[in-house]
Formats: sequence, C-alpha cells, structure tokens
Amino acid sequence: MSEISIGKIVKPQGILGEMKVFSYIDDTETFSMLKKVRLSNETEYRDIEKVRVQGEFAFLKLSGIDNRNDVEMLRYKELVANKEEIKELLGDEDMVLASDVIGMSVCGLNYKGTLKEIVNYGATDIATLELNGKECMVPLLNELVEHIDEANKQIFLNQEKFDEVVVWQDEN
Repeated sequence: MSEISIGKIVKPQGILGEMKVFSYIDDTETFSMLKKVRLSNETEYRDIEKVRVQGEFAFLKLSGIDNRNDVEMLRYKELVANKEEIKELLGDEDMVLASDVIGMSVCGLNYKGTLKEIVNYGATDIATLELNGKECMVPLLNELVEHIDEANKQIFLNQEKFDEVVVWQDEN
C-alpha cells in the first residue's frame, strides 16, 4: 500500500486527547472525509473519531489517544494516509502528488538532473532542481510541465518556458 504524509501534530488541544495538526494537504477539508490515519511511528492505522478544520489546521481525535499527555508524547509526529484514498477524496485519481515527482529525472532541457524538492509558497508550487550540478528553482506552471512519466520516473519540462522562469542559485 502506498502512503503519504498528510500533516504534523503541533500540540495537544484540550484535555480529552484532541490534537492540533498542521495540514500538508492544500484542501484541509479532506481530513473531514478520512476514516483512518497512521502515526509515523506506528504500524497500525487508527480510527478518526472526531474532526474539525480551521484554516490550515485540522483538530483530530484518534482512537486510543484519550488525554492531553498521550498527545504530548506525539508532538511533531507526522500523520500518514493511504495515497490512493487521498487522491480519490480529492476527486482526481490521475492526480500526481508532489511526493510522486521528487527524485524524478528532469527531461526535455539542455541540462541533466533531478527534481529535489517542492515547496508551496501560496500562489504556486516551487520546484528545486539540480541540473548539471547546479541548483535552480522554477514555479511548477502548466506551461512548463509538459508531461510526467510516473512509470519511468521522469518529468518533461518545456525548454523555452524554463528559460523564462528559472532562478539559478548563487554558488557562494
């Protein structure tokens, strides 16, 4: 089963085992539709007993976690969910998640390299690429990404658009 990290426990909320979770998912309401999650330090999934969402945070009550001290021991642990279930809940089973493309070979450019990291800065996702031994950053725009070949772990970028938007990192 393929899994994805969906958030990080920030702190206990109240005294009855509820936790405040920073969401890694753009649509935090997705937490309201999930039935089970797994703590990153555990092997078994836990039932979600209660959910409420506020901005980029979800407040969860998980089975077997019944007081503030239980949550305190889990502070900064990540929550993991089934990747296919997340895609289904988001309504796009063909969706490619950021975790799917990190590490892919970059193709279609005059450079060779890999996609190292993706960070969301609000307006768009920004990818850090390592090309010919140098790092650069590009916004992941529809006009830039021509094709993603998940089977061969390759992402194809448009050279012309790449030249317009690339920001090379200083070598200092």
